[in-house]
Amino acid sequence: MAERDGRATAPRAGPVDAGLRHRHWRYSRWGSVFLSIDFLLGLPIGAAFGMATAFSGAVTVAASAILITFVAVDVALAALALAAITLVAALTSSEYLELLQRVPGGVRGLTRPFKIVAVVSAVAAIVSLAVALAWPAIPNAADALWRTVRGVTFGLASFTTVWALIGCVQLVELSTFHMEKRASLVGLLRAYQQRHNARRRA
Repeated sequence: MAERDGRATAPRAGPVDAGLRHRHWRYSRWGSVFLSIDFLLGLPIGAAFGMATAFSGAVTVAASAILITFVAVDVALAALALAAITLVAALTSSEYLELLQRVPGGVRGLTRPFKIVAVVSAVAAIVSLAVALAWPAIPNAADALWRTVRGVTFGLASFTTVWALIGCVQLVELSTFHMEKRASLVGLLRAYQQRHNARRRA
């Protein structure tokens, strides 16, 4: 582990390293998570769902069923993220892995978004299940305190679920990107081999 971390933090030579030494926090390890589009979209959507629960009696009545649905969706999203990284790993050739080792982040950079979405989906499932179990104990009162409790708890479950859902959509785009790049690499290697064989025959 120490050796691997040492390689990951060792300075890289060349112009690529010069652009990464003083990168903005948005593109750092944690900034890429908490300033990502899925996180930033999940916040207002979760807040809107929470406000709807706080001020709508019909939504409050249906909240338990919605939360159970959230749990099922979150578990499915976690399984989807794990299946996606398995598929990408199965379709990644040794040549493409060697190419990944030459760019910042390497293979860890390839797998990190999948691991993040899987963790977010698991956390969302736990949060939704906890809120679903606690929901019957929250009084359906009209005073501000219990409205706030209903809004915050339901909004948190909604936020984490939306975060995981949008993250999975981005994983589809990321998987497609890597498959296209792998196909391009295979085409380049095949063309090089054909040219090399032609020169040998000549």
